[in-house]
Amino acid sequence: MLKSTHTMRARMFTGITAILLLVIAVFSTFNTIQRFNALKRDIFTSMELIASNVAQQLDEEVYQLALLSQRMTFSAQLRESILGAMPGSTGADLYRLQTDLNELVYSICGPELTFFHMNIITDDGYRYAFGQEYGYTHLEESPQTYDWYREAIRLDGKVLVVPLHTREVSGGEVEVVSVCRGFGLLVGSSARAVVEVLLDYDSLEEIVARAVSYSEGDSRRDDVYVLDGSGNIVFSSSAAVADSAGHYCSLVGSAENGSVTRNPFTGREEFFFCSGAEYSDWYVVVAPDTEILNQQLTQLIASMIGETLLILAAAAVISLLLSHRFSVPLLRLCACVDSCDLDHLDEAVQRHKPSGVAEIDQLGNAFNQMTDRLKHSLSQVVELKNAEIHAKMLALQAQMNPHFLYNTLAVINIMVAEGETDTVQTACRNLSNILEYISSKELHPVSLRQELQHAQNYMDLMQMRYQGDIVFSVETEEAAMDVMVPKLVIQPLIENAIKYATEKDPVWHIGIRIGLEGDFWKVMVWDDGNGFDPENLRALREKMRVLKSGGRIPQLTLHGMGIMNIFLRLMLTYGEDMIFWIDSRPGEGACVTIGGRIKQEKAMQSEISK
Repeated sequence: MLKSTHTMRARMFTGITAILLLVIAVFSTFNTIQRFNALKRDIFTSMELIASNVAQQLDEEVYQLALLSQRMTFSAQLRESILGAMPGSTGADLYRLQTDLNELVYSICGPELTFFHMNIITDDGYRYAFGQEYGYTHLEESPQTYDWYREAIRLDGKVLVVPLHTREVSGGEVEVVSVCRGFGLLVGSSARAVVEVLLDYDSLEEIVARAVSYSEGDSRRDDVYVLDGSGNIVFSSSAAVADSAGHYCSLVGSAENGSVTRNPFTGREEFFFCSGAEYSDWYVVVAPDTEILNQQLTQLIASMIGETLLILAAAAVISLLLSHRFSVPLLRLCACVDSCDLDHLDEAVQRHKPSGVAEIDQLGNAFNQMTDRLKHSLSQVVELKNAEIHAKMLALQAQMNPHFLYNTLAVINIMVAEGETDTVQTACRNLSNILEYISSKELHPVSLRQELQHAQNYMDLMQMRYQGDIVFSVETEEAAMDVMVPKLVIQPLIENAIKYATEKDPVWHIGIRIGLEGDFWKVMVWDDGNGFDPENLRALREKMRVLKSGGRIPQLTLHGMGIMNIFLRLMLTYGEDMIFWIDSRPGEGACVTIGGRIKQEKAMQSEISK
């Protein structure tokens, strides 16, 4: 962070950033305009392609139906059956003729019907049905009452496409488009019947959807409309087009593709795109809301904002890197100077490194020379201090040995005096193991497993002494047992717990728990005795506070060691990473918790040896 606007680093960062921001603003504006124009062209091209695709697909479908109707009318056998043999036939003859006609139609159409339904209607009112229903019936009313029938007869063999209308097929009303063609008994004779091939609305919708090629539920599919040359609705994907047909018909031939119009019936502004179908003489109109462009523009702006933010972040990084080229060496030199105090004049002190800037390197070299001379001047003082601490540690550990030996011999003496000669041998063996453990004068660390074994030897002696009056419980975490700790930190706590527990009537309970807590090892020793005397506990805590605040290490007497002995050794080994808690509840017992941050054996040995 730039803490001041008057620093060289801040001024360089501000200047470089301002230039980069100006360049980015110009680039982003130009890029947004270019991309918006390209996006608009893509949308318009897409709409034109949609209109063209729908027109081509529908034209192809109508053309295929027209070809089918032509094949039907060019079949001499079909004309003879419809206009010659079947009228007037009844019973088995009619059934046979109808079966033969069905087979004939299948041979013309193929097994897979590509249309919804087909009717062949004659002037005298007979209807042959094929597709959704099959049969040969007489109509209740004359076909001459149908406008489309009369028009097909008038066209005399030319195809007629009837716009979307409702027909009754197989007992239900269906919206269909009809492709009709009149024919006579002979080719070229006057038309006396009409073949009508029906295309249902669902098929139209499927053709439009396939041509548009949008995903299911895309709202732009609702913007496609199909009109015939007279302005009648052939297909609409929106119910609102019923009122808008005249509006769109007026635009055909007068409005250019891509022009913006206002629909007087819906009130919305729309883009207008149109494509004609040559064969069917239909017009496909695509009229999406102009909001589609606004939505795309919004997405584009959001994308550009994201890209601009990324570019700004990159520009900020570049500005920082350029400003760091000259400011960082000075900041590092300042950090070196800040780190130079009496607590950090060791091998870890920060030294100035070459930066490539000659003037700053001259200052750095002078600083390095100064710290070297200062470290040399203080080295003798540091060595004397280390020697003093080493002597204190040896004295503290040495104090433990005679004190423990005194107490243990007293226990064995009591057992002999009480006639417990059978256990004296075992007690002596345990004492031998204990003496071997504590007799070393080396300040090397030991594992918690070794410490617990030493404490177990002591607890065995106490168990022999007090029999069923004392109960020990030990809980351990296997993961903690190989952690290295200072020597003789558990057994003195157990000895202290027994001392206070036995002030009450038996049975006495002593508990030990060894485990890990994060990066720390922890040992808890508790008892159910009377607890610490409140006054003595306050005095003990005051001594600990004075030692932690930097007071002198006291010369402990045999009577005054115990807990303070362990506290001092842990403090000298772990410093601020030491754990040492005393919890006392008068009349209920006490708990002492010790621990420290886990260190490698070499690191701990180094701490102990200082």
